[in-house]
Amino acid sequence: MYEIEIKLKVESFKGLIEKLKRFKKREVLQKDVYYQHPCKNFGETDEALRLRIVDSIGELTYKGPRVKSKVKKRVEIIVKTSDVNELKKLLERLGFKPIAEIVKKRLIYEYKGVEVCLDEVQGLGFFIELEGKSEEDVLKVLKELRIEGKIEDKTYLELYLNRMRE
Repeated sequence: MYEIEIKLKVESFKGLIEKLKRFKKREVLQKDVYYQHPCKNFGETDEALRLRIVDSIGELTYKGPRVKSKVKKRVEIIVKTSDVNELKKLLERLGFKPIAEIVKKRLIYEYKGVEVCLDEVQGLGFFIELEGKSEEDVLKVLKELRIEGKIEDKTYLELYLNRMRE
């Protein structure tokens, strides 16, 4: 399955929360732990392996290389587990090393079939992510909601690692 999204860096969510207030909303705290493969460099292959923890439930996600597109598009495979600690042990026994931990507060809205996420990412700032089933859906919602900001092509992991190198 493909992940199809666009991410924008913004100063705040002012105005957008008002536009979205009548749409389905939930708030979550996400802790994302990224792992490095023992035999290849995911930075060079444009892949990622992430363990996302929300309310003690884990989602192990593989993200493939990005596909050229107007929006960010890549293969995504997700496996869920309630035994996060055992999954961490398994990954480490297989040689995977945790390289970064990113924590974000996420407000999630559903707008015309597109998930609109307002992310406050510790150490990185405020972002808006739109994720949908097609490029057309995502771009249409971006235009309808008149969301303005800097389109960010980098992943949160890339932004985090760049900040650590500064």
